[in-house]
Amino acid sequence: MTISLPLNRRALALTITCALTPVASTAVMAQEAAPTLATIEIDAPWDWVKLTSGEWLKGEVTALEKDSLEFDSDELGDQTIDWESVEAIHTTKSVNVLFNNQNLYTGQLETVDGKLYVGEQGPFEILDVMRIASTSRHELDRWSGKIGAGVNYRTGNVDQEDFNANVNLLRRTARSSIRLTYIADVFYDEGEETSNEHRATGSWYIRRSERWFWQPVQFEFYSAPLQNISSQWTGGMGAGVYLIDNDQTSWTTSAGPGYMYTRYEEVPEGQDQTVDSGAFYLNTIYDQELTDYMDISATYQLTATNNESGKYKHHGVVSLYIDLTDKLDLTMSAYWDRIKYPQADSDGVIPEQDDFRYTVGVSYEF
Repeated sequence: MTISLPLNRRALALTITCALTPVASTAVMAQEAAPTLATIEIDAPWDWVKLTSGEWLKGEVTALEKDSLEFDSDELGDQTIDWESVEAIHTTKSVNVLFNNQNLYTGQLETVDGKLYVGEQGPFEILDVMRIASTSRHELDRWSGKIGAGVNYRTGNVDQEDFNANVNLLRRTARSSIRLTYIADVFYDEGEETSNEHRATGSWYIRRSERWFWQPVQFEFYSAPLQNISSQWTGGMGAGVYLIDNDQTSWTTSAGPGYMYTRYEEVPEGQDQTVDSGAFYLNTIYDQELTDYMDISATYQLTATNNESGKYKHHGVVSLYIDLTDKLDLTMSAYWDRIKYPQADSDGVIPEQDDFRYTVGVSYEF
């Protein structure tokens, strides 16, 4: 029995070919039987993806980024599929498709004789597709992310255990991505504040080719009163490259000029409580899929400013994610923050240069 699923512009067809062969015996001469062909039209409300292994998946195409197709399978749940492993694809809804030559088309995806069609446009080579994104009118359909909570162990300016909450959001279109993160560490012991740290970051990425991207907006807000920083705003812009970009590993680096404004909690008498400076940032992000249920992520950013703003500011994070369920992850993270020249408080006490934090928690993915 051979089962195939050809695709056309109006419907999906499931074709089943059965070869019927009679049993030969000494009394009856074997006769050839013509194969029978049965075609069933399916009014399918879902998408179809055929892999190079010959397997078919039904569900919903959600996005294509970094050569990985994100597919919500009816039976298998969320799947990440190497784009090179896709032999055929059919979507019931229109999507935005960005090609390597930066041409953008909108329409239903369909594969005919190994070629890709986007609505009435085509044929195209499947491997020439750079990104796929939703065309939904609902803004929430463009967002995904994680919300988590955990327990911290801190060393440096504060030695203690406390709790944290974190949010990671991603908005995707065919041409660009917006990434927003927020981390809060707040803890009170018998009414006394023992931890109060907040960090919010945002980046806008516009991919210009297979290798490089433009970053018109990069910002960070940081507040850590126990480190003598009441509030610190950093904004910048730059460009970056994909050093590695495949279905298992992504490594990007970006750099550019910026500006930093800092307000300290306390300063020695006669010094300004607020300082500002031109800045230059260097950022790198590394993500790797270790196994089917385990991922690792590492980020590092260096910000260079004048001496009054701290000279050199380092921020690094290494995280390990282990799948507990389709939506829940166990998260283990290590954070490192360092300032070359910390600002002394009104008593002349200088905070430690380094702060370390280790976190274990769970996160919900949506």
